[in-house]
Amino acid sequence: MALSHSKVNWFGRIFSGVLGLAVALSSACTFGQNAGYSFGDQPKTQGYIVPEPNATPGFGSGTTQQPQSRMPKPPMQPRMPMQPQMPTQSRMPTQSRTPMQPQMQMPMQQMQMPMEQMQMEMMDTDSELEKLEKRIKELEDPDNQPAFTADYDKGFRITPRDKKKTPFELKINGRLQFRWTGFQRDKDTFTNRLGTIDVPSRNDFEVERGRLEFKGFALDPRLKYYFNLDADTDDNHVVIFHDFWFDYDISDNTTVRIGKAKVPGSYEWLEASTTTRFADRSLSTTYFRADRSVGAWLLGKLDSGVNYQLAVTNGFVTTDLEPDDVDNNFAYTGLFYVDPLGDVG
Repeated sequence: MALSHSKVNWFGRIFSGVLGLAVALSSACTFGQNAGYSFGDQPKTQGYIVPEPNATPGFGSGTTQQPQSRMPKPPMQPRMPMQPQMPTQSRMPTQSRTPMQPQMQMPMQQMQMPMEQMQMEMMDTDSELEKLEKRIKELEDPDNQPAFTADYDKGFRITPRDKKKTPFELKINGRLQFRWTGFQRDKDTFTNRLGTIDVPSRNDFEVERGRLEFKGFALDPRLKYYFNLDADTDDNHVVIFHDFWFDYDISDNTTVRIGKAKVPGSYEWLEASTTTRFADRSLSTTYFRADRSVGAWLLGKLDSGVNYQLAVTNGFVTTDLEPDDVDNNFAYTGLFYVDPLGDVG
């Protein structure tokens, strides 16, 4: 009998299903025997299945061994796949452990500090800050400032903070003029303000000016002083008072001076040696100028811009002379000049 193709396919599918079901039942029976269970009419007993010698494992094979007096072993559970274990480090011996370093202990002790102690430290810090703020206010208070300050401004200077409370100021300065003189004479004598003198040939070094100056004010800001010490080769390096005087400012443009100073002469002569146009004064000034003398001066500046110096002194050339060498006649001198371009020097 011929079967159609569709029927053959149906029979094949049914056969495959029955065969698969039989294989599944056989596997289930085998698992039940291994777990200590029996099927069919045989009653279920506790214990383990002892396979018969030379028996083929299968459904219903083996006999059941009665449990002994010891506690029965729990039924075998299906084995789970073993997980890979991480390698463990061997424990270090106790004696090989190093103690905790002091540097690590200190932060831990500070972290464990009681709260009360921390609050006390904060209070101490606040107290120190209050003391510093109080000290700063005391230093900023003008009444607590030092009376004098010391600095340098074209000379070492000591100045008062308040001229009225501490009317004293001092400024120290100095200068040295060192030079070489080379001169071959063509005449034996020379005539200047001192008369006829010998003219030697020269080839030597000398200290033309070795000055140490002190100036400032004392007792009153209007009462000023000036002392000029000189030690040059012309005086055999003996220190002398080249200039010394006291000035008192009657007004902003009028000053009275007493002491030893330059007798008014030419404008270049009254200039200080630090403000001359060249290395030294001109020959005409050196020849015709007066000298220093002791006396009284009146100095100032008129509203028109004219400067003046009026003096009454012992003479024109009386510096470093003793009283017996000075006659009874005073010298009266005066100088007026204008600086159209401003102050000179």
